[in-house]
Amino acid sequence: MSIKQARIEGGKAFRNQWGPTLLAILLASAGLIVASAAVPVIGTYIVSGPITVGLYYVLYKGLHGEKIEYKEMLYGFKTNFGEIVLGVLIKEAFFVGIAFAAWGLISTLGLGFSFIPIVSVIIIALIVIAAIVALIIFSLYLAAVEYILMREPDAKGWEAVKKSKRIMTGNIGRYFGFVISFIGWFILTGIFFPLAIYTFPYFYMSKICFLGSIYDEAERRAKEPVYTAPPAPQAPLATGEMAPQDEAAPKAPAKFCKHCGNPLPEEALFCSNCGRSQAPEGMTPAPEIQTEADAFKEETKAAAAENAEEIKEAAEEVKEAATDAADAVSEEIKTEE
Repeated sequence: MSIKQARIEGGKAFRNQWGPTLLAILLASAGLIVASAAVPVIGTYIVSGPITVGLYYVLYKGLHGEKIEYKEMLYGFKTNFGEIVLGVLIKEAFFVGIAFAAWGLISTLGLGFSFIPIVSVIIIALIVIAAIVALIIFSLYLAAVEYILMREPDAKGWEAVKKSKRIMTGNIGRYFGFVISFIGWFILTGIFFPLAIYTFPYFYMSKICFLGSIYDEAERRAKEPVYTAPPAPQAPLATGEMAPQDEAAPKAPAKFCKHCGNPLPEEALFCSNCGRSQAPEGMTPAPEIQTEADAFKEETKAAAAENAEEIKEAAEEVKEAATDAADAVSEEIKTEE
């Protein structure tokens, strides 16, 4: 599904249920605020996963034309709560780790290069840029973690993280383009905040639609049979050329005619030279085979006899021609005398 199609489908779905969609987003935001106020930092990380999964669940149902019911916002708490929390914590751990690494480098280099302000500023700026780029890349690869946990109630947290990376590989550019396509709406919302009641329902419903298309495409490809290419056809053998043999296979011993010593194929029953049978002693070849062999022998003898007769006739002709030539020479000699 293209970015444009996802926005069209998401916009159509949220307009049909604009009020319920907006209220679901407000309830999810309120839940995060309350959890953060009750248990700072830790509370946010613990409940953010189940709340987000619950929000995705009701939006997913709304996207497919079902009525949004607010009690289903608790879906993430009632279904696989522990694995949802674990999956989101693993996802957030990447972001926190990158942020702390960047902060540590900035603090260390800021103190070490305090006597060279320009160098310190340049190095710190590069670290900040690298950290921002890393955070963006990781956020794109792990963007589908909550969606996967919503679609697969029995999924393990770590499996959801790995699957998100797998299905987003090759799609992070498209997903980044999808997010950027809403940048105009976000800027307008920052200028005129009441516009948020339209921007955020529109964005979240389109996001569910876009992630769903990536997920469904990955599932379809995973179920396709793996194609195995057939072996390449071998070129036809030239006349007299033997097919290649397996080097490991033992070579058959040569066979020779028992009567004249002519080399023969292993399966030969008669010699192609003398025509005599190659059957073991005491065994008689089948009548039709014997008949063919006898016919071959007769044809060979007839051809030899015919050739001998032709040779004899040619010799007589040469002899007569030589005699005539000698007589002619003798007559010429006598005439001259």
